[in-house]
Amino acid sequence: MKRLVPLVVACGILACTKKADPAAPWLTTPDLTTHSALFFPINSGDVHGPAAGQQLTTCNQCHADRSSGAAPYPPSSSFKTYTCTGCHVAVGGTTVYHDDIAGLAALPEHVGQAGFDPTQPLAFDQACRNCHPDGSGVPKYHAQLFPIDSASSHAGIGCSACHGTDRANLTQLQCASCHADSTKSTNFPTRHNPVGSVAILVQTNPPASAGAGCTTTALPTPANPVAPTDDPRSCLKCHALSAPIPVSAHPTGNSAFGTGPHQGAGCFTCHVATTQVTATVTPPTPAPSGYQAVDFTQPNPASQSSPGCATCHANGCGGNGL
Repeated sequence: MKRLVPLVVACGILACTKKADPAAPWLTTPDLTTHSALFFPINSGDVHGPAAGQQLTTCNQCHADRSSGAAPYPPSSSFKTYTCTGCHVAVGGTTVYHDDIAGLAALPEHVGQAGFDPTQPLAFDQACRNCHPDGSGVPKYHAQLFPIDSASSHAGIGCSACHGTDRANLTQLQCASCHADSTKSTNFPTRHNPVGSVAILVQTNPPASAGAGCTTTALPTPANPVAPTDDPRSCLKCHALSAPIPVSAHPTGNSAFGTGPHQGAGCFTCHVATTQVTATVTPPTPAPSGYQAVDFTQPNPASQSSPGCATCHANGCGGNGL
């Protein structure tokens, strides 16, 4: 019997030192810091973390086996299984809760998107992370439409500050809520008046009838976000991807595009060409529609017959005998 003791001990050592099967389910629970660094952020202060000074209730809140469709749910056999649709927490700005799969599938931003099938809750949960990889409300394609990362001037601003409280309509914008507030942007009014003799909020129109002259129209000022004629999304026409337009780079002097008539014609009179700013990341499929922004590199080359130039030059009010 004594001869068997060393053999048993050796076998025990081998069993303890054998490498774990990477496919085997976990037998240990990572702390909040490890879980956040390797898998999904659940530290205190994160969207899915505990309140300050509190602990997460159970792993089963997210890693439950919900295949039965009825509570109480047993723990999942693998922590690779998780659910995003188990909480009675309302989606911001709506009356739809995260435990209402049919309601989530019917949200405008989810309709027609791959994976949002209310009859496939597990696939639905996986689809959530396509746009919310860290559990926050910011979709991963946001930077392609408008930068809000830590290096941008809009870092740290909450969703509702720009989009309002109607989560079902994220196309609405509230740029002027900050930029037209003199306590937040003291030089905003001077940015949209004529800058260096270049007219900003003016548009020249072709003659209303034969023999008449061109007319100009004053465009709505961004300083009044509640005016019915002012669409805050028009800010993106010039400030796509948050980019400022350096008016100082516009030609000056008494020649070509530096002449008074060109400087006073208005940006949108000459620069009529637009480019589509959109997201190409998939999923979701299709990508968000994006928006139209003025292409300030056009017309190039400029000629009196090109769009924009022809507004004046083809209607007898552009000089050079036209």
